[in-house]
Amino acid sequence: MTIDTNLYARLLFERALEAVPPMMRHDVLLDEDMLQKWGVGIRRGVRLGPDGPSFERSALYDTLRSAIDVLGVAADIADENEVIWSIVVERGDNWTLHFKLFREETVFHLDDHSPLASDSSIRIAWLDRVSEMFLLPSDWVRSRRLELNKAPLSDDAFASLMEDIEAMPSMMDVALRNGLERRRADFRLFAPNQAKYYTRLVGKLEAQTTTVEYFEEVARPLIEQLVGQKGVDGLRWALLICGHSEITGKISLTPLAINEVRDLFEWLAAHGDPISRIAAVEVYFANMADFSELEDTAIRIVDAILAEDVGNVSPYKALSAVFASSIGVIARERVFPDAPPFFRRQAALAHASLVVRALNDVGSDPLGVEEWLTESGSPQIAFLQELIDLRREPRWLPEYATAEQLRAEMIGRLHVAAQVHNEDIESEALRALLIGPDSKLSQAERWPRPFLPGPLEGTCRAITPLAEEILEDARKVFSAEVLSPSTFLRAINIAYISGDVDEVASLAANALKRLDYIVKTGEEEPTSFQVLAALSTLGAAARNEDLARHICVLTRIKRRQGLFDEDPENDVRIALIAAAAFEDNEAWAVFVGEWINEICFSLAARVRSGNLLMMIRRLRHLEPALSHHLSRAEAALSVLQYQA
Repeated sequence: MTIDTNLYARLLFERALEAVPPMMRHDVLLDEDMLQKWGVGIRRGVRLGPDGPSFERSALYDTLRSAIDVLGVAADIADENEVIWSIVVERGDNWTLHFKLFREETVFHLDDHSPLASDSSIRIAWLDRVSEMFLLPSDWVRSRRLELNKAPLSDDAFASLMEDIEAMPSMMDVALRNGLERRRADFRLFAPNQAKYYTRLVGKLEAQTTTVEYFEEVARPLIEQLVGQKGVDGLRWALLICGHSEITGKISLTPLAINEVRDLFEWLAAHGDPISRIAAVEVYFANMADFSELEDTAIRIVDAILAEDVGNVSPYKALSAVFASSIGVIARERVFPDAPPFFRRQAALAHASLVVRALNDVGSDPLGVEEWLTESGSPQIAFLQELIDLRREPRWLPEYATAEQLRAEMIGRLHVAAQVHNEDIESEALRALLIGPDSKLSQAERWPRPFLPGPLEGTCRAITPLAEEILEDARKVFSAEVLSPSTFLRAINIAYISGDVDEVASLAANALKRLDYIVKTGEEEPTSFQVLAALSTLGAAARNEDLARHICVLTRIKRRQGLFDEDPENDVRIALIAAAAFEDNEAWAVFVGEWINEICFSLAARVRSGNLLMMIRRLRHLEPALSHHLSRAEAALSVLQYQA
């Protein structure tokens, strides 16, 4: 008996592929070395548009090459159903080629496939067109020019070129708008999983690990390149990455024509996304002396920021949903596994701003987008990833990604800008909007929301030292015989917002131990969960391990009193926030593991544990350091789930 080793290898490969998780199969099938090793050939297909026919890739590309070589003459090709179609390519202006697929009365206008041409002048003319139309990076254009000038492209090289150009932010924007106009939603456009797309949007990290390094060494050169090469169009893109006022400070309007900047500001006032709007105001304040003509438009933008709410038609709904979904996809697919958390948030926030722009321009429903993305499950994954990330950046909580808090973040940035430029603001209209206790800004949002840390402010550092009288009040609060939650929560909030948390965290830890963890909450007082969350946040920001351990004991007491009977997931949430007090990765994982194991082994059989089991499994997937420590918890929940 003779065995066909090639057939045997292919069958074995098919069985092995079935065991690979679905998300990984695509990557496996793109690994040319593996396919060659196993003697497996892949028949690649191409569908022309969402409603168009499908063709075998090599046959389609060969037919397109023939049609380009003989312009105006149709070339025939059979689709996967053996139906004969014709392709014709006709010349337009400036070397532009128009591609058409037709059969009887059915006509499809195809994307430009000029890079398949055998004539290098056609390939180079295509590159010049797309680089001008879509603001492609100059270094990318230079390298591609060398490639296109050298020789005709193979099938794989052309496919790689098209995939690469589709990952350009400008091309992503075009694809997104086209989909919205056709009422076709592609999840990959709302929450991309391509690292090169995000790095082209917000810059690429090398050795930078802090926000200061990112602002100066990555964001600043990117902004200078965008504005220097593309003028006001570059500024339009630069505003997307201004997730922090320090980035906005890198933008100068000096090289730009006032009329073009005014047009951009007018567009922002009418259709801009929240991040670009606040950034434009900050840029205006920094350039007031030389661009006073922008005052009227700046006033309209400020008024628009202050007038926005978080109702169903608010852009903040979509901003929050896309932001969370993008973080979820980045986390689930490990797009930036070694990057600091702030960089992932910066990438997701800039992309969310791009999406909101497209939604505003096309007129799509932000509430529908929010509901659709929430159903995908990605925001829930993002929430867990942000709880994990507290170990590295403990000042930014996942709750801060809500539409309400993102709006409050914009109001807070307005407060800071108005304070910094108070003496420079001469316009009575602007002062009425921004300056003084009776201003519209002062009435826009209640304390402490506008002053909570923003998405790029998750590091633990003192910002404003607490005044001695505030510290003295905190000492009195925590030295009392009875802890009044509403009183000490105010002390915690003040310390947390200032960043000067060390002494208040120590006071809280000592008070809990001294009073045997007795913290009472009345009907009009904050709830026990709010107390636990605030104490955990304080301990995390201060890196106070003693406070974290005391919170664990206090939470155990509240758990036995039935606090988490209906939602044990919130018990896990408190555990992950408190655990951020431990900066060492292993100490953090041990603390989280012990706490969550205690939760899972204390659950009654009647408790519905399905959501908690999913939460534990996702935590193990997102953070390998937790996998070993949570294995017993998962086993216990699996048994409980089976018994239910």
